[in-house]
Amino acid sequence: MKRLSFITLQIISLSCVRLTESGDNLYNICFTARQESIISESSLTKTTFGYGNRASVMIFSAGSLSGFKGGTPLYAVAFEGGLLSHNEEIALTRGVYDIYSLSYNSSNPPIVSFNNGVSGEPQNSIDYLWASSKDLLVDSDKVINFNYKRLSCRIILKVVPDSSYKNITFNNIKFTLPSVNNTFIDLNNGTISPSGNADELTPIEGTGDTRTFIIIPTTASLRTETEISGEINGDSFTSRRFGADLGILFESGNSYTIVMQIDGQKEVVISYEVSPWRFVHNYITYSLSAHL
Repeated sequence: MKRLSFITLQIISLSCVRLTESGDNLYNICFTARQESIISESSLTKTTFGYGNRASVMIFSAGSLSGFKGGTPLYAVAFEGGLLSHNEEIALTRGVYDIYSLSYNSSNPPIVSFNNGVSGEPQNSIDYLWASSKDLLVDSDKVINFNYKRLSCRIILKVVPDSSYKNITFNNIKFTLPSVNNTFIDLNNGTISPSGNADELTPIEGTGDTRTFIIIPTTASLRTETEISGEINGDSFTSRRFGADLGILFESGNSYTIVMQIDGQKEVVISYEVSPWRFVHNYITYSLSAHL
């Protein structure tokens, strides 16, 4: 750890002033990365970006989203202490710049192309992270700290049959994922445009009564269904289907804990809690009722 800290300081403090052919100075740009994490009731903390995570770096002249600067776009990987390391050197002439970064919050490089700040269709199941540093005056070597925020939504879906059910097997749990058609990532604002439509019911991978997965934001009416086998009041049954429309607005950066309560042989009650994905407090609870 001590050796790594020494190396990190060396990188951050390294002076790389050079001259272009026109006589302009070139200044070295380095990056660190943090992400919003668990909070107390009144304060937000920051944790270092996940070790081994990869992120893209994109630099433009301030106010522009075309004409990449400094040899970007390029990929960087996170090391301890949040240092983002990249093989290609980034050097800028004196000026004012907008700098952006995108990550999948994983070791996979984010394969996203932007045209004038707009990407093609983002995908469900990806934990998109976005950060920016705008109107940055570069007149010396700089260390830029990216503070990432989440753009997608997390869903924790749990199916709970009432006490009259015994020996339950969950054959499947399905969900209508948002359609990605005509959606996009806005690089300038750090948003995913909400989907207005839902695809067909899709089985969600996993076992048991709970599924955790990621979707893009959506205003569409989504639905969940499950098929279970077991016993109710002493009688055996196979592949009985239950489902409900959710009527939930799924907004960027939120985590949704959804419970599908099965009461008796027909009634399905949906309840859910919403919180910013990076937070652990201040849940808002709602209830909806639906019948098969």
